Amino acid sequence: MKTTLVCAVSFVALLAPPTPAIGQAADPWSGPPVPVDLVLWPGEVARVGDYIVPHRAMWTVTTLTDSKPDSLLGYWTDDYTIVEAEPAPHLQIRQSFVGVDGRLLTGVVNTLDRGSLRPIVVDIWGGDGASLRARYRDRAVEGLYWSSPDAEPSEFGSTLRRPVWDIISTGYLLFGRDLEPGFKLALPYFPITPGSGDLVWEVLSVGEKQWIDVLDQPEEVWVITTLRGWRMWVVQRPPYVVRTEIPDRSGRMRRWELAELHVFEALP
Repeated sequence: MKTTLVCAVSFVALLAPPTPAIGQAADPWSGPPVPVDLVLWPGEVARVGDYIVPHRAMWTVTTLTDSKPDSLLGYWTDDYTIVEAEPAPHLQIRQSFVGVDGRLLTGVVNTLDRGSLRPIVVDIWGGDGASLRARYRDRAVEGLYWSSPDAEPSEFGSTLRRPVWDIISTGYLLFGRDLEPGFKLALPYFPITPGSGDLVWEVLSVGEKQWIDVLDQPEEVWVITTLRGWRMWVVQRPPYVVRTEIPDRSGRMRRWELAELHVFEALP
């Protein structure tokens, strides 16, 4: 995949599997690489996404120096909508990253079953014209990757032993729960970057609460860390994540800080 498709918004960190040093089992289907309190597979809980309310949020994206914002990279936007579909409504998440020069760097459309949050299809495209589509079947992921708008697509994907989650939305399987410090949730997913291989595990760990400023107001939030080195500051209302820090390939941190929020009426 062209680097600009993923690197522009740290999609290397978002989509690529954790480094081997984290400790992936020889057979990842045997279970997560670290001890956890709960392993959750798709289909084991029927209604995990009903709490998500339609909303639109915008974040500033900056690099960090000594844990403080340094250089503004651009603006990230999320739109969460409920789409009527058969046999059940879909949750559609539209995401975009625009640079400080106004150029669209990356776009994402992620469609999931609203109740179960099982993934249906993910589309990702970059400002350079590269794009991919990953479609989830019951026991397979089928993907197409285009290096440019005029290029012939190359196929990627895998046959699965059982259904898996989509990495972009795994956090929402935790955020709707009653959180307790120390709780660890393991979620299996297939990395949808071409050539990334087999099943990978994400592990979300709940830390202590912390006071931070959210939209210029002090608020107590949960701190969640992940196996891949992410840190998220979480509230149990839209937009659910109010701050995220993600390491890039050099190890330098990038921060997503909530700047605007609009909440809409939810469908029943």
